[in-house]
Amino acid sequence: MIQERLLASEAADVVVLPEPSVNILDKAGKLRAGSRVGLARVGIGVAVRQGATLPDVSTVDSFRKTLLAARSIVHPDPKGGGFTGAHIDRVFERLGIADVVRPKVKLMFAIGGGMAAVAKGDAEIGLFNVSEILPVSGAALAGPFPADLQNYITFGGAVSTESPAPDAAAEYLRLLAGARDAWAAGGFDVLH
Repeated sequence: MIQERLLASEAADVVVLPEPSVNILDKAGKLRAGSRVGLARVGIGVAVRQGATLPDVSTVDSFRKTLLAARSIVHPDPKGGGFTGAHIDRVFERLGIADVVRPKVKLMFAIGGGMAAVAKGDAEIGLFNVSEILPVSGAALAGPFPADLQNYITFGGAVSTESPAPDAAAEYLRLLAGARDAWAAGGFDVLH
């Protein structure tokens, strides 16, 4: 994991990670004081094969019905270390459908074949971060999780204390923070 490598003194100029990791690196003294910036956040979405009828996922009730009606679902492993899989598993529990839905779930990360399974039609529904859905050819975003069930991963950046060029690294972070259109096109909500 990147966080552990940086804690073990692997060199970097700029760090861009989920905020909990940035906080750990900051507390460990690995980031230059005053260099932190909030960048963007990404929520969880529902993916289907391109050309398929888009299910209604706009409300908690319609989202629940969509999951119950799906023949197959793919999402990240809740025990695999990611934030998204664990949240999805809690959503199943919260909706009271875990026992019905879990038997139709295949656990795969988006880049480990999960989104490819959706694009090929091997899985009817994929539950992944929106940024992992949008770039996949053959897949379509049906919509984000309803607001009451949504969970965001917020990304931040900072200049590493190991950077031999902290001014250039800080400028890079400013450019990254200013790339609002690129963040949005990738499925992220810009923070500022």
